[in-house]
Amino acid sequence: MRPNFGLGDATKAGVVRIEWPSGAVQELTDVAANQILTVTEPPVLVIEPAVALAWPFRAEGYVLYAAETAEGPWQRLDAPVTITDGRSTVTLKARDRMRLYRLGKP
Repeated sequence: MRPNFGLGDATKAGVVRIEWPSGAVQELTDVAANQILTVTEPPVLVIEPAVALAWPFRAEGYVLYAAETAEGPWQRLDAPVTITDGRSTVTLKARDRMRLYRLGKP
């Protein structure tokens, strides 16, 4: 779809405002006349529920496991662990059901 806009004898549009179907709003300023612009809808920020796990020591040499019950089966999670000031943290996507987590040696 290529919409056309008339500017009369103006050489530029001060502001071109685009309101995307997603609700995002994009404004282009000082747009020169007599040109074809290709404008792409900007990505929409999606906030997903997450679970942050933290423990007060460095997790070097440990692996994080998860299961839906204490009996298992336990699955190894390969989520990146951030270590700041001796504290280890991992952020995981939230699930519909409760999960149990444990640290262990591989």
